Amino acid sequence: MRRADPSAAAAANAQLQTDVATLLTRPNSDGGWSWCITGYCSSDPEVTGLVLMALGEARRDGISVDAGVLNNGVGWVTAYLSRLTDVERPADLQQRALLLYASAIAGQADAVVPQIRATLEQQGSRLANASRAYLLLGLAEGQQTKADSYVSRLLNDLVVGVIPSANGNHWEDAKVERWTHTSTRTTALVLEALVRLDPTHPLIEETVRWLMVARGAQGWSAYAERAQAILSLSDFAAKTGELGGDYDYVVGLGDHNVLGGHFKPGDGKKTDAKTLPLSDIRPGTISLLSFARQRTAGRMYYTLNLHYQTPAQNIEALNRGIAVTHEYTRLDDPKTRVFGAKLGDTIRVKVTVVAPADLNYVEVDDFLPAGLEPIDPRLNIVDPNLKQRLNAERIRLLQPGGVVFWAPWFEWYYSPWDGSEIRDDHITLRAQQLPKGIHEYVYYARATSPGDYYVAPSHAQESFFPEVFGRGDSARFVIQP
Repeated sequence: MRRADPSAAAAANAQLQTDVATLLTRPNSDGGWSWCITGYCSSDPEVTGLVLMALGEARRDGISVDAGVLNNGVGWVTAYLSRLTDVERPADLQQRALLLYASAIAGQADAVVPQIRATLEQQGSRLANASRAYLLLGLAEGQQTKADSYVSRLLNDLVVGVIPSANGNHWEDAKVERWTHTSTRTTALVLEALVRLDPTHPLIEETVRWLMVARGAQGWSAYAERAQAILSLSDFAAKTGELGGDYDYVVGLGDHNVLGGHFKPGDGKKTDAKTLPLSDIRPGTISLLSFARQRTAGRMYYTLNLHYQTPAQNIEALNRGIAVTHEYTRLDDPKTRVFGAKLGDTIRVKVTVVAPADLNYVEVDDFLPAGLEPIDPRLNIVDPNLKQRLNAERIRLLQPGGVVFWAPWFEWYYSPWDGSEIRDDHITLRAQQLPKGIHEYVYYARATSPGDYYVAPSHAQESFFPEVFGRGDSARFVIQP
């Protein structure tokens, strides 16, 4: 963050100098860098590209970098891109985009720009979003602007590929062999390209928001996406000057203030929050929420969340970025839905969650009618045959098509759910990262009390952004004596 916060530069410089010096001592004899630093690992294209990017960024920040090492690295990249390929060993287009940008930032932008244009002309439609960002950054190194037709084309392609949601904008790429770019890393790359080539682009603000949510409590999950995200956010903060903010602010609801304070330079990590009961907003009246601040340097960000409870009757399903539903069936007929049971029956409950995009920190609550109680298979009092049947069902739902061998630990490997909690009246599922797609979960419940009951809707949401949520519809369930 040294670009955004000059006060942090002194503390960071010593470590950066050490890291750069280490990289400069580790190229192989052919000029490239390898994945491992000991043994006989050959030079790796992605590792070499990342090292050249790091050295190029360091040089941009005024750190001395040996030009001979850079030139040797670019020479290795040039030879690699010029190697003979065939049907069995085709050239990797996405890898080519990464290496072209690496060569550009390492000082060969003038030679790389024509290659970028040729790549766009010949294979532009096959580029991944991360590759488009790399090519944009390469063109930026060659002093091209958004007025350039190739830059404009790439920016338009990224606009088409954006995935908007209530928690911001992000980009995803299909997972292919040897392509290590997660949605977080891809989104960070796109942000960097937008900030450098079009700092006023309307997608930037919500992209920053999504990146901060993806960070979570434990930080970004991989070192490559962590480095790229920090670099992109640093460039963004440096452009906006927001870490130098110095202003008073006040938040009002109706005719009275509910929150106020002061932000000063260095308060980049400071947050103020206020929780208000819904009773403060009178039904049938207009309640104006206002934000006011001094007209001085810096930006102010805010998030507004609304939490409410719905009754368990006459509720229709709703999808606000995630869909969830459940169905009840008998154990011996899992394809036919039932809306009632006899006292003592065991009911099969299947919860289905549809994620239209990769989601983070998802929590799913599936509520049962008052006459049903979930069966906890961890208890010793549960019939072993019932436990075995439930476990077999869960494995069958998780097992990918075409997989013949199934080790015991595969259930953990393929399950998106990091944990489940069984309560008296509902179960809760949690997933730190829920991949795009359809996910199913099965559990059993027993009819314990006769009666005619309402069934509350299932509910799913992103914990850090509850406005990304979905619910099922309500229903009735009858338990006969």
